[in-house]
Amino acid sequence: MKNYFPQFICFFVLLSIGLASCKQLDPPETIPAYMRINSVQLTTTPAQGSNSANIDCAWVYIDDNPVGAFPLPCTFPIVASNGTHKLMVISGIENDGISAQRKQYPFYTNFEENVTLTQGQTITVSPKVDYTSYADFHFMENFENSFILLTPNPNKTQNNDTMVTTNVGAFQGRSGLVVMCGANNRYEGDIDTLFNLPKDGSTDVYLEFNYKSDAPFSVGMYYGSVGNEQTSIVFVDSSATWNKMYVELEPTIIQLANTTVELPFYIYFNTQLPSGMDTARFMLDNIKVVQ
Repeated sequence: MKNYFPQFICFFVLLSIGLASCKQLDPPETIPAYMRINSVQLTTTPAQGSNSANIDCAWVYIDDNPVGAFPLPCTFPIVASNGTHKLMVISGIENDGISAQRKQYPFYTNFEENVTLTQGQTITVSPKVDYTSYADFHFMENFENSFILLTPNPNKTQNNDTMVTTNVGAFQGRSGLVVMCGANNRYEGDIDTLFNLPKDGSTDVYLEFNYKSDAPFSVGMYYGSVGNEQTSIVFVDSSATWNKMYVELEPTIIQLANTTVELPFYIYFNTQLPSGMDTARFMLDNIKVVQ
C-alpha cells in the first residue's frame, strides 16, 4: 500500500506558501475620510458692494494635492492619514451662466485652513472668501440711489422707456425695474464710457449682476459710439426667481478693440415683451464690472 502522507505534506506546504504570497500582493484596505461643503460664502467691504455670489462648485486641495472639483453642495472622500492637514478651496462659477463651462473665479480669494481628518468620519467645512486685493471695480450700480447709472439707449428703447428703482420684489434694498407693456415693449440699458479696459488679453474682466425677469434678455458690448454694431455675448432665459450671473468680457473686448484709438466701451442689457404677453417685468441689481 502506497504512503500518500509525504505528498499531502508537500501539497499543504505549497498551498500555504501560495496563500501567503497572495496576501502580500493584496494591499491593505485604505479607509478614506470624508468632507462636506454646503456652500462658499463671500464677504465684502462697503467699497466692494453686495456680498451676493453664486459659487456653485469648488476645487479642493489637501496638502497642496488636488482632491477634485465638486458641484455644491457635496460630500467627497479624501485619502489621507489621520491627523491635521492643510485644506485649500478655490471658488468656481458658471462662466457666462453655462454649467458646462465652470471656471475658477479669478477675483475671489482662496480659502485655506488646517483641518483634522479621521478615516471613516465626515467633517463639514464652511469656506468664506473675499474679493482679491487686485480686484478693480470699473463700474458699480446697486440701485439704492434715485439716480441710475444705467442709461437708456434711445435707438433701442421703445418710447424712451426707462428703468426705475423699487423695493417691491427687490433683491437687496432696492432694485432696478422696467415694466414692458403696450407701446413700451422694448428696453435697452447701457453701461457707457468704460475707459481703460485692457485690450490685449492681459487680465480678466467680468460683468456681475443679479437678475429676475419675465422675459429673456441679451447682454453684449459695443465700442466707440452708440451707433456701432452690437456684439451679443450671452442670451439669458427668463427667471421667476433672483439669479446671479458672471459674464466674461475679455474675449469680446479683444474682438471689438481692433484700433489703437482710445474709445469707450459700452455694455448693454436688451429685452423686449415676449409675444403673447401683455406685460413683463425686467429687474436688475448689484451690477459690477471687475478687472
